[in-house]
Amino acid sequence: MKELEEIKAKLAEATKEIASKSEEVTKLTGERDAIAAELATLKEQVETLTAEKTESEGKIKEATQRAEKAEAELGEVKAKEAARDRLVKLSAVTTIKDEAAALAELGTMTDETFEAVLKYAGTKQDPKAGADGKPDKGKGAGTDDGEADASVLDNVEPDDDPAMNGGGESESETEMTVAKATACRLLGREDGKEE
Repeated sequence: MKELEEIKAKLAEATKEIASKSEEVTKLTGERDAIAAELATLKEQVETLTAEKTESEGKIKEATQRAEKAEAELGEVKAKEAARDRLVKLSAVTTIKDEAAALAELGTMTDETFEAVLKYAGTKQDPKAGADGKPDKGKGAGTDDGEADASVLDNVEPDDDPAMNGGGESESETEMTVAKATACRLLGREDGKEE
C-alpha cells in the first residue's frame, strides 16, 4: 500500500510537472508566434525601405544626370561667351574672314595660347597705310581687305620673357609654334606664307 501511495504521489507530482511544462510550451509557442509576426512586420518594413532606397537612388541618379547636363550646358555657354570675347579682341587686330570657324577654334584655346595668338596677329592697319602708319601705295601695307600686315608673322622673334618661353624648354617652344600656326590660320595664311 505504501508503495502504491508513493507511486500516486510521484504520479501527481509528474502530472503537475507535465501541466507546468505544458503551460511553458504554450507560453513559448505564443512568444514564438509573436516573434514570427514581428519578424514578418520587420521583413515588410525592410522591403518597403529597400523599395524606397531604390527609388531614392533612382531619383538621385536622375538629379545627378540633370545637374551634370546643366553643368555641361553651362560650360558650353561659358566657352561660347569666352570665344565671342576672344573674337572681339582678335577682330580689333585683324579682319576675320570666317567668324564661325574662328569661334570654334577660339573656344578650344587656352588663355595662354590666345594671348600668344593675339601677340603674333599684330595690330590692325589701314589698308592704305605703310609699315610706318602713313599712307603708302601698296608696299608694306596690309592686304586689300583690311587684314593685318601678314609680314608681322614672318618676322616673329622668340620672346625673352621666361613666362612665355619657359626658359627655352621644348614644351614652350611647341606652344609658341602652335600659337603662331593658329594665328596664321585665323589670318587666312597657310604654313606661314601669304595667300
